[in-house]
Amino acid sequence: MKEQEVTSIRIMVQPEISTWRAPTPTSIRLAAEKTPISERQLDDLAEKLADSPLKKAIQQMVSKRKRALTPKI
Repeated sequence: MKEQEVTSIRIMVQPEISTWRAPTPTSIRLAAEKTPISERQLDDLAEKLADSPLKKAIQQMVSKRKRALTPKI
């Protein structure tokens, strides 16, 4: 067998077919009508969850909201 030297390797990837669609007027209207979730609702949800990454994430969201809304002296 003859020895050969590899001087380069090229990898070509074909992207997956995109399933993205432009928002419809109805989806835009529904998104605008959503009411934000309150801190109390988030606190209640966190209390009901077992210790988990989700519970920690919700608690961090509440904490960040409270810090953002607390007046700085």
